[in-house]
Amino acid sequence: MIGDDQQPSEPPPQVLTPEATIHASFATTATASVLHRLAGNDLWGAARFSGTVRAIETADAGRKFGDGTFFAEIHAGFHACVMLCGAALDADVNELTEVELREGCHGEV
Repeated sequence: MIGDDQQPSEPPPQVLTPEATIHASFATTATASVLHRLAGNDLWGAARFSGTVRAIETADAGRKFGDGTFFAEIHAGFHACVMLCGAALDADVNELTEVELREGCHGEV
């Protein structure tokens, strides 16, 4: 033990406390896709509206267009049929393109 009037011959040892910083980073990417087959559904809907329009035309044969709302029903059904046919064509092109992109064209152009 060193007294108050004595000087040590060596400086007291310094106590070093190590500090460490750990950084961790993780990244994960997951990709999933689903191919919806909508062309068939759209064509089925178009056929259904076409049948409905045909039934209305048959039931109201001989009536004038100003005699009620049946013309509006025919008009709406016709437009629904045409729009669903267009949607079916668009969906079919998209499905074929998607299949080619997924499977590759195997050297065919």
